[in-house]
Amino acid sequence: MRNIADSIFTFDTKQFNKLFPFYILLNEDMVITNVGKSFEKLFPHALHQHFFTQFSIDRPTVTAASITDLLALDNQAIIIKSA
Repeated sequence: MRNIADSIFTFDTKQFNKLFPFYILLNEDMVITNVGKSFEKLFPHALHQHFFTQFSIDRPTVTAASITDLLALDNQAIIIKSA
């Protein structure tokens, strides 16, 4: 019998947009490299911009602005505000 944990899930862009239409993909320099189709409708100029020039994190309070700081917020509710 096959173990479910051994399965690898992969999604193409179309499938990912269907599941998460408001996603934001950042690179290690905090530049927005891709967004979901519904997110792009709300923020059409956000793509290829630095995350913190377009948005701020309202809660929890984040003092530094690095990808490591965002990764530390794993499993927390985050409130993001547009700038």
